[in-house]
Amino acid sequence: IRSRGEARRDQALRVLERRSSLRFAAAKWELVTLLAELETSIEFPEEQPGELFEQRSRLYRHFDQRLAALSSFLSNLLAAFERGRKLEDGVRVAILGRPNAGKSTLMNALLREERVLVSPLEGTTRDYVGERLTLGGIPVLLFDTAGIRNDAVALEARGIEKTRELLSTVDVVLLLLFEGACLDALP
Repeated sequence: IRSRGEARRDQALRVLERRSSLRFAAAKWELVTLLAELETSIEFPEEQPGELFEQRSRLYRHFDQRLAALSSFLSNLLAAFERGRKLEDGVRVAILGRPNAGKSTLMNALLREERVLVSPLEGTTRDYVGERLTLGGIPVLLFDTAGIRNDAVALEARGIEKTRELLSTVDVVLLLLFEGACLDALP
């Protein structure tokens, strides 16, 4: 199985072993069974009105419990899908901080290559830069971003705006601070 990391490979193996399809089949069977029981309780009311009300009341409480369990199962399935998406596409991580906080240096160190330029001048990174890597068997899409500050000039301000837009799409924000850093300008 080709995969972008060990965790994704393990997930793909589980899918191949049909664990996921068996879980879907069980959920489908539970829904079909609940529907049949509900239709039967409505179409064949052979008890007296008081007895019927009590039986239906118990039956509906039972349905409620089973539906709650099914809802929990489906929520867990959705969460597993989201984890799978992150394992396939990579966890999106943005390195955020003020200008010259060391964001580009950190990215280069994690990539083990000089991918982004580093300069003592503030505002060198005008646009975010993304690169893929694997950390601990997990694929990561790492973004170096423009330094956030209030007094940026036009082009740098556009880069900061693009960074703010990026922040709404990432899974993790790695806030890089240095001693004496002020958080006022950060989003």
